[in-house]
Amino acid sequence: MAGHETTANALSWMWYLLSQHPEVVAKARTEIDQVLGGRKPTFEELPQLEYLTQIIEESMRLYPPAWITDRIAVEDDYFEGIHIPKGVVVIAYFYGVHRSDRLWTDPHSFDPDRFSKVNKKSHTPYSYLPFGGGPRLCIGNSFAIMEMQLVLAAMLQRYDFP
Repeated sequence: MAGHETTANALSWMWYLLSQHPEVVAKARTEIDQVLGGRKPTFEELPQLEYLTQIIEESMRLYPPAWITDRIAVEDDYFEGIHIPKGVVVIAYFYGVHRSDRLWTDPHSFDPDRFSKVNKKSHTPYSYLPFGGGPRLCIGNSFAIMEMQLVLAAMLQRYDFP
């Protein structure tokens, strides 16, 4: 259930952002027309829908479906001079990381181009965590992106919204 709920939440926020940015919708439709030529999207064509993926990634940066998580320290540790005793709950606030002006230029704006292939190379490691990271990276991340690409392409082919 968790994978479907989080994907639905991500899509909901994405539709909200797109409703505020008609120029992004226009650019996405151009890509869809060029790649699909009016056909329904297929799995094989998804890698060519790069801008759609950028929209999805930027939407999840601003509104990550899992915006916070916690872990229990299994042993005493130190982080940047702060003692973390064994057994303490440590909270990771992804929403805050995704909007940090130390990590992102103009962090509160919606800019899918920040996830272009070129711009992704300059991202600070672990500055983007909509699926977590490291050994606890969500195993459904690729499926969720694929699902959102298919939905986004199909919906933009059929519907307009104010």
